Amino acid sequence: MKVIHAQGTPKEMAEDLFSSIEHRETLDYFVDFPRRVLGGIVGTGVIGRIGVFTLRKFSGLIGNRFNSFDKELWREYADLLGISPSDAVRSLAYPDTMLYMVGKGTSMMKSIPQVYLGCTSFTAKEKGSRKGTLLHGRNLDFFGGKSWTRDHAIIVSRPKERYASITITADGLYLPGLTSINEAGIAVSLHVLFSREVSLKGEPVLSLVSEVLGKASSIEEAAEVLKSRKTSCGWGIMLSDAKTSETALFEMNGKGSIFKDVTADSFGYVNMCRTNMREDEFVPTYAWVQNNYYRKTRLEELLKKCRRKLDAPNSFTIIGDDYDAGQKRRSVAGSTISNAFTISSAVFDYGSDSLCVGNGTTPAPHGEIYEYSLTDLFSGGTEPVKIHKPKFEQSDASKKYVELGYEYTETRDCSRIAERMRDLADNYGGEFAFPLFTSVCLATMEEYDKALDYIDKALEFKVDNYREGTMKLLKGMYLDRKGDRFAALKIYEDILANHRYPCTTSRTVHYLKTKCPQKDIDKIELNWFISFVVML
Repeated sequence: MKVIHAQGTPKEMAEDLFSSIEHRETLDYFVDFPRRVLGGIVGTGVIGRIGVFTLRKFSGLIGNRFNSFDKELWREYADLLGISPSDAVRSLAYPDTMLYMVGKGTSMMKSIPQVYLGCTSFTAKEKGSRKGTLLHGRNLDFFGGKSWTRDHAIIVSRPKERYASITITADGLYLPGLTSINEAGIAVSLHVLFSREVSLKGEPVLSLVSEVLGKASSIEEAAEVLKSRKTSCGWGIMLSDAKTSETALFEMNGKGSIFKDVTADSFGYVNMCRTNMREDEFVPTYAWVQNNYYRKTRLEELLKKCRRKLDAPNSFTIIGDDYDAGQKRRSVAGSTISNAFTISSAVFDYGSDSLCVGNGTTPAPHGEIYEYSLTDLFSGGTEPVKIHKPKFEQSDASKKYVELGYEYTETRDCSRIAERMRDLADNYGGEFAFPLFTSVCLATMEEYDKALDYIDKALEFKVDNYREGTMKLLKGMYLDRKGDRFAALKIYEDILANHRYPCTTSRTVHYLKTKCPQKDIDKIELNWFISFVVML
């Protein structure tokens, strides 16, 4: 794993970052991320171009409110990288912009929530330790996992007249506050919330958490930075203090922030956490209702079970959990708990003065864990104290599945994906996702007889009521396209009787009246991360 040190003025830090780059792929992916996402969902036609234009416009408005230090650093950095300074600053505001557009209910952006994944954080006091020493664990998921995993890096930044901080990121990608800790012992985990209270006058969240790291030496000082501010959209900011073993949560949106002091010995937080602290929070599709409920429940279950013997390396089994609560078993192909695309897992262990970072393969428990001394990193060190070998071997099926997911997000080549997914479906048992995704790829190519064979294989698995209903809806759509309208109507009636969910019911009612068109099949999104298909 690479350790990068950058210090001084914005110009000097930009030069340090630039001189350390070995790979540009992750950085370029980050800048190009919105075009890739929109291109995959709405295509590259007129609507796609309008979407990208709108995203760029709004990102520019939000990005202009970045704090002066980081804005200047990225402008200097962009000049060295040979990219537009405005594009560089916009890239930092893209997550805010997409959440803003979702919060506004923009119809063309309704599917964007599907690429905001299931990041997980926890804090836990070690029982039996002298002062109840705290662990702060963090699992980060991101759509560009292929490059990030290969280019994994730790950036130690020491801005002029600010606290130094350590950020878990990728080669050359300076994002303080995403998963970070400063030299005063304040650690930060950043999480997505969906809020209707959004504003183009709000600040980008990375600007705020960067300020917290640079200025705060306590949770009280962090509160001073955040309390009178507002973000452009919904964000959860989880903080912990190495000196006091305290945990706190700030939830922010276009109206302001709410502070929550966490008094429990352990605390778990997930994206779109729905803490009932805000009336304006929402979840766009039932897939996230289910996912978040299972993730939160499972996280709390594992924390309660493991806390008495918890240390940093073993914590990776919590934040990288690959157990599918919907099926009550471990899952090769993603799950409703953790995602096969986990690209950054880290644990700050305050009692041991250590940082553990997952490296290499995914999910996190299946890769090597690099352990560093926090003191050594802040002093200029670059070498790990120890490398922990994985306790769980990654199967061939899991490796192939992850590779296919990367390929799908980058190429959308359904013909090639169908061929390789069919191999998994035919030769590896135990995963409903393999025949499910094979069927969708085949249907996209209008091979409906084969698609029906594979959706029937997927329906043989015991899954939760929501996923079963979604797969039945696919079967009805395939029958409609094949010309067997009578059989399709029977399927739709069964869904309305036994599988009523907001995001499937309206579509089912529509198909009872009107035969499913091919364009609806073509728009189905394969969500590799949690083994779902998404009806756009």
